[in-house]
Amino acid sequence: MVRKLLTVFTRSTQVSEAVIALRMGINASKFVREILPNLLENNILKEVQNRGGGNQRRFRLGRSMESIAGALAESRGNFERLMDSLRSDGAATDE
Repeated sequence: MVRKLLTVFTRSTQVSEAVIALRMGINASKFVREILPNLLENNILKEVQNRGGGNQRRFRLGRSMESIAGALAESRGNFERLMDSLRSDGAATDE
């Protein structure tokens, strides 16, 4: 699911929750419930102000695409390993 998320950010710097849900398909509710909180807590994603109408959240990457992609490759598909690698990296991008 994280790999799918990264593909969304290759084309946009900010993405709405609706676009993420669309890309996640049937896994959208699991992503929002289980994975998104971890990504936000560890500054892998950051919430940004929504300038459109409605009550939707928008996100941007909180780390460089390079550091996330490297950690993703090292994790070999294991989410906990991915999170451990990104936590130990600790380098968030500037605001």
